[in-house]
Amino acid sequence: MRSRIEPTPAGVLKAIRDQAVTNWTELNAMFTDDSSSRYGLWKTIEDLQTAGCISIADGKFAVTDEWVRIQGALGISLTTLAEMARPGVLSVEPLFGAPEANRPIPDVFVLMSFDPEFTPIYKDHITNAVKSVGLTVGRADDFFTVHSVMADVWTAVCGARVVIADCTGRNPNVFYEIGMAHTVGKPVILMTQNESDVPFDLRHIRYIKYAYTPPGMRDFEATMIQTIRNALRSDLSSDPQ
Repeated sequence: MRSRIEPTPAGVLKAIRDQAVTNWTELNAMFTDDSSSRYGLWKTIEDLQTAGCISIADGKFAVTDEWVRIQGALGISLTTLAEMARPGVLSVEPLFGAPEANRPIPDVFVLMSFDPEFTPIYKDHITNAVKSVGLTVGRADDFFTVHSVMADVWTAVCGARVVIADCTGRNPNVFYEIGMAHTVGKPVILMTQNESDVPFDLRHIRYIKYAYTPPGMRDFEATMIQTIRNALRSDLSSDPQ
């Protein structure tokens, strides 16, 4: 499976440091698809060698002591550097700050109105579907802390593997939190009882329409189970090996 590491200098250097690649053949297999991109990849290798960051001996690549000294002097995290160098990645300072570290977060985080009428949908049906695929599930009111509600939501959104959002009733908080999840690149599963409750800007995204009836919720659980599995497969396909 192809690595998420991009063929940027930092990404190539990280792959060599981690011994994910040790030679030109392995480097090509990880990063390139055609002959035109191989030229740029080789140029990156030459630049890293000229800068003293890597050595090449008998066709084998290795990170040099010089790079180790540079990294130590500058306090650089190569993993972070490689991640930030990926196309489409932005360096930002979130309004809510960094997510709280070392805090247990459910695999699946649910965004929905706290109105009591939605509680059975969450506890009896979403929870059943999530647990059927062996994951943990939570809603913000399951783990409120002394922090602000939005700080808790922000931490959960950033830490969850999948986010489920019920658009039914057009709850503004739910829409705001969907935007947060999309911004940090989380897979979001939309659901609704009414198509008109899905915002126009999100209608191009597939959503689960459900009927809150016994047969409707049986169908909902089956569809949700498969959708979660699909979201996890998509997420795993982009994970580094």
